[in-house]
Amino acid sequence: MLVSIIIPVFNREHVLQFALDSIAQQTYTDWEIIVSDDGSTDNTKAIVDEFSKSVTQSVIFVEAKINQGVGCARNAGINKAKGDYIAFLDSDDRWLTFHLQKCIDILKVTPSIDWISANYRFIELDTNEVFIENGFNSHGARPELKLKQTNLKGIKVVVDPLLIQTSILHGHMAPLGSSVFRKKVFEVVAFPNARMHEDTVFWIDALMHKMIFGYIEDIHLEVFDHNDRTVVRELKSNQGELHKLKAHLNSYQALATLNKHKSMFNKQERNAYNSRLSNLCFWVIGYGCYLKSGRYLRAYQWFFKGISYQPFNKKYWKTFLISWLNIFR
Repeated sequence: MLVSIIIPVFNREHVLQFALDSIAQQTYTDWEIIVSDDGSTDNTKAIVDEFSKSVTQSVIFVEAKINQGVGCARNAGINKAKGDYIAFLDSDDRWLTFHLQKCIDILKVTPSIDWISANYRFIELDTNEVFIENGFNSHGARPELKLKQTNLKGIKVVVDPLLIQTSILHGHMAPLGSSVFRKKVFEVVAFPNARMHEDTVFWIDALMHKMIFGYIEDIHLEVFDHNDRTVVRELKSNQGELHKLKAHLNSYQALATLNKHKSMFNKQERNAYNSRLSNLCFWVIGYGCYLKSGRYLRAYQWFFKGISYQPFNKKYWKTFLISWLNIFR
């Protein structure tokens, strides 16, 4: 059964070949590649064209005229997919050779599971040294791993009703790059048109649509760490405050799209959603970015946006009043 492999890419000519080669080395060979280019200005297309000559499978290049963000790139790739299954691979990561075969085998024998994810490791690109061997348990165990689970033919499935609440507060445990999905998932769920946290929003959207997620502890994906990774680039200190501000605003834009589910969230999920958005608006954007850079009007606009999510939070009001008084001292 055909697997459509979608690679969103933007100016990654220096690493893209590694990702493509890891697909060519898969033991499962019934696949097509869709490289969804998000307005690259480097030699990405030339690399893809050259690679396509070395394989018999279909390699499709989808090109956006301008950079729109990874969410749009993923959706553009999905729209071209012909496969029964969908898989994603970031342009700077690599699969182990058995990834597709094992995931497809699992999905064939567990029809109730809509997508399967595997574990992953982190590798330093420059030295090729593994610095985190177990991604699921990096920086302490992911909160989802502590929730109630069931075992379905050796596949772990989180069945705890707290899964959505936990995901809203802490994000998601499994990267898209270690996952394989049934195509039907994308008949009801799409990525938000966002530059950051599009994967977290997708994860929660899928859970809200009752999609069933399973995972295994085996490592299938190697995530390469380097200064040009999207999240690192957006948030590292030497990019400057304006760059970090844009990253946080992009995060808010993505997470705010979950408001469409607010009427369907239970009380705990609504509280989690309000807590995450209020913290991002008030402390991260309003206080950490705008107030500290002396842009007081914008700071107070974001203070009020944060307070709108938690209007009875006394700490917010106290900080707001103290910072206001400090301006006129």
